[in-house]
Amino acid sequence: MISGFKNDHCNIATDLLSVLMGALMQDFKKFKKQPLMSRVGFAFEGIADSARTSSSFRTQLIVGGLGVIVFAILKAGALWWVLLILSSSSVLALELVNTSLEHLLDALNPSVHPLIKRSKDCAAGAVLVSSLGAIGIFLTFVMTHLRS
Repeated sequence: MISGFKNDHCNIATDLLSVLMGALMQDFKKFKKQPLMSRVGFAFEGIADSARTSSSFRTQLIVGGLGVIVFAILKAGALWWVLLILSSSSVLALELVNTSLEHLLDALNPSVHPLIKRSKDCAAGAVLVSSLGAIGIFLTFVMTHLRS
């Protein structure tokens, strides 16, 4: 738990924001001094870590892979491939952000706090909204293909 956390919501939010901004600015300065390939390497480390540790991320990877297989078997046109790539990458990106936010909030305050729960729920909701959009694209493709 962060020392100095107050019980009222305004102080908690202010303290959390101060800690986050301070940490982000320090990391940002170090990060920007790194060569491009090092920064790309950090990104791949984050993706690999999520693939190893997050069952939700692995599930999204598998579902996206199945979508690719179905699109290939049914010989999807270029526009359908673009929609699949955009929707799948959006879901995976939001899953990475969600995982990152969960790790950060758990490190800052391991106990359950209503604002932290709300933040985690919102991030999970973003993944769900994106996933539902991707499912809609997939179902529209399959129904369109079956009708023709």
